Amino acid sequence: MSVDHPYVIKLEHSFVSTTHLYLIMAYAPRGNLTDVLGPCGRLTVLQTRLASAELASAIICLHGMGIVHRDIKASNVLVESSGHVLLSDFGLA
Repeated sequence: MSVDHPYVIKLEHSFVSTTHLYLIMAYAPRGNLTDVLGPCGRLTVLQTRLASAELASAIICLHGMGIVHRDIKASNVLVESSGHVLLSDFGLA
């Protein structure tokens, strides 16, 4: 919850039941990067540059906080309605 960066998914709430831990994250309506790639499996050069720059910015921020993600892949990169990316899934961080 302490990470505040525009390209890192926001943890909105968390709570625990007797058997489970629940994490409520921000909604990314376009799904993950795998979904955006679609059947052709490609992005345009401009889309690739933008996504790469945003991910690099998120990783630099995390590293500055002493966090290493360790599982960056297309299915762990969510896409907002505006087309910007959000790094998610910190299970191996």
